[in-house]
Amino acid sequence: MVRTSMDNAKGKRCNSCCGDFTDKLLNLCRCYRKNKDLSNELEESLIDDDHQHTQNEYNKPTIQSLKYDEERLETEIKKLQNRIEEEQVERQTLFSEKEGLIHELEELRTRLSAVISAQVTDSNPNIADLSDKNRPTQLAERYSELYDNQWTECYDGLTNILKWEDKESMKWILGLFINIFQTCEEKASKDLEQLRKILKEFQSGTTETLKTLKDKRKKSSMVPKDQITAKLDGRFAENKQAIDIAENFINESVELCWLMAVQDPPVYVDTSVNTHGQPLDTNHYKYYTQKGELVDYVVWPVLFLTIEGPLLSKGIAQGLVEERQSEENQTMIKDSGEDTPESTKL
Repeated sequence: MVRTSMDNAKGKRCNSCCGDFTDKLLNLCRCYRKNKDLSNELEESLIDDDHQHTQNEYNKPTIQSLKYDEERLETEIKKLQNRIEEEQVERQTLFSEKEGLIHELEELRTRLSAVISAQVTDSNPNIADLSDKNRPTQLAERYSELYDNQWTECYDGLTNILKWEDKESMKWILGLFINIFQTCEEKASKDLEQLRKILKEFQSGTTETLKTLKDKRKKSSMVPKDQITAKLDGRFAENKQAIDIAENFINESVELCWLMAVQDPPVYVDTSVNTHGQPLDTNHYKYYTQKGELVDYVVWPVLFLTIEGPLLSKGIAQGLVEERQSEENQTMIKDSGEDTPESTKL
């Protein structure tokens, strides 16, 4: 209708709006412009809808593509899960390796400490293991108790039951103890030498290994009593009754002497007891019942930390004065020119 009105507009009025208009004013008609604008907008809208529809149709995912995307995502998830598991395994492996290295480091530190300790303490009597109940100072206490208890019991038995003389009984007990100590000392030394040879054969005779084995032997409660007493039976077979009386003394002496012999270095008993007439050193001996500047006989030997070490326990000795005084008197007589009883007889 608009178009018809416009076709017939020349010299006429617009049916849709006001007034007359000429051909020149035709395009200025509000109705015409309005309808034309609406027509253009509608056409553009339709074109946009068609374009959007086409684009939507183009972009619309298919079921197959969705399944593909789902499978792809599931594959990616599995890969990530596998990666996580692999990293967890790797993490656990690294943690185990770390723990192993820490343990190895601790072992190396312990071994280094043991090596240094072995080098410092091996055969060094100046470093005492305070945790060792059989350390030399403790053995010295047992040594004194042996004399006070078992020695006295044995002495009483020999003098009261067998009616031995005092001096004879003391010398026999002293000889028995020295034999026990020397037997223990000899066996401990031989055992250690055999141990060194065995370690050398296996190429493991290190200071650390030897020190460890010596410490274990030192702290062990195993005493080769039968091997030691077997030798005593041979040396003292003629005194079977005395051996029976001395049983307690022998048992304690064997255990104590063995512990002294396996110390590192060994505790030493002075076995040089045949000192009759020699000066009595009060730094090493206590008097028995008789004081004197000379030694009559040794009752109990001196105990040292090592063979050339400091004193652990004093010995007991019977003093002698008559012999020195007699010698001095003889010297004085000779110097004065007086005749002795022998010269008088001549």
